[in-house]
Amino acid sequence: MNNIRKFGTLMLHGMPMPEPEKPFYRGDMIGYNGTDFEIGDTVEGKELTWLKVGGLWVCDRNILMGISWDTLNKKGYVFGKEITIDGKKFKLRCLTGSDGSRGSCRKGCNNEWDRFMDEYGENNDLTHYDDMYTWCQESDCDYSAYRSLRGYCSARNYGSSYATLADTYIAFRPALEELNHDQENTEK
Repeated sequence: MNNIRKFGTLMLHGMPMPEPEKPFYRGDMIGYNGTDFEIGDTVEGKELTWLKVGGLWVCDRNILMGISWDTLNKKGYVFGKEITIDGKKFKLRCLTGSDGSRGSCRKGCNNEWDRFMDEYGENNDLTHYDDMYTWCQESDCDYSAYRSLRGYCSARNYGSSYATLADTYIAFRPALEELNHDQENTEK
């Protein structure tokens, strides 16, 4: 299936980490402890799984729990940082997911989290949203120190918390924009 691919590997302090098999609270997801991390070239047997949503590749699960929005932002991973995986350039970032205002989230809404859920039918076996929040880009509409969280108790659930919070039920789910996609199509 062209909408599902396995590539790239989570690297912690230069060491390849396996994709979590139980990407939920009290599962087997790696907890962030201040160690440097990145997504790098594919290491066989430790690939990440990505689902296509429009022009975006979304990791099918959270990959690093207990990390704050502020830490992700300092690394450039909230709004986008250019990375290279297997010779291809991507912009690595968090999904957009609503600011919590009326009508800004749920089925058919114009944010990447809800389009992701629309595309994959809220199927937890594919999108792994259950029992783990995912950080998104936006600030909460009512509390400027809070940031958007999606998932946990349902596919469309919206929550928010302090940008500085690093807890075991909140995690990082990366999204990738292909940066050299047009160049590759021209060369073919």
